[in-house]
This record gives sequence, C-alpha cells and structure tokens, in this order.
Amino acid sequence: MSAVFVSSFDTGPVYYLPGPPPGAIRGPYPPRFAPYPVNQGPPILSPEKLDLRDRVLKQVEYYFRQVMLLYINFFVIIIMFSLSFIVALEISYYLPFIYSLFSDENLENDHYLISLMDEEGWVPTKIIAGFKRVKLVT
Repeated sequence: MSAVFVSSFDTGPVYYLPGPPPGAIRGPYPPRFAPYPVNQGPPILSPEKLDLRDRVLKQVEYYFRQVMLLYINFFVIIIMFSLSFIVALEISYYLPFIYSLFSDENLENDHYLISLMDEEGWVPTKIIAGFKRVKLVT
C-alpha cells in the first residue's frame, strides 16, 4: 500500500492512503494521513487567488492578441510588397511595347492610330485603354 502526496497551499502537505478494509486500523489515523477522498472536486481557491488568476488570464489574452495583430500586419505587408513587385514586373515587361506604340517611328506607319487622333494629335485614353496589351498591364 503506497501513499499519494498532494500539495495543498493552505494547510500544508496532506498524504492520502487508500481506504483500509473495515476494522483494519484501530484508533484514529496518524495526524498527517487521511483516507483517500472518493470525489475531490475542483480545488477551492481563495478570492484573492481567483482575482489573481483572472488578471493573469486577461493579460495573457491581451498579449496574445497583440502578438497575433503584429503577425497579421507583418503578413499583410509581405503580401502587399509581393503583389506590388509582381505588378512592377508586369509593367516593366509591357513598357517597351507601350513606348514603341507611341514612338515617332511607329506613328509614321500606324494608320489605325493616326485615324484615331483628333485635330491636335491626341488619342482619347478610353481608346488606348481598350488596346489588348494595355488591358494586360492594367
């Protein structure tokens, strides 16, 4: 038969023994030994300890939320940077086409673009935005 040690904050250590068969022990139990309780239930904490536990839990929740917000902001920044990098790469890919489209050499031979110009030599942006390769950039 072995004793089970349970630490108690209020009364000191208490040793529990399995219940002996009836009539096996004469007299009272030794002072620091008690029969093993059938249902211990949840530990009963003093109001001060309950208040301390609640404050600690609130602080843990607060700091957990702060860390999660930090990580979320970090990943949003990473995603935005990545997307802007991808968009910059796409624009740099199509930029030579756009430059060549509006170059003087192209305007000399591009009768369609010349037909779209007004009296001052301007082409409406709505028409330019309708070009297939310009749509790929935007």
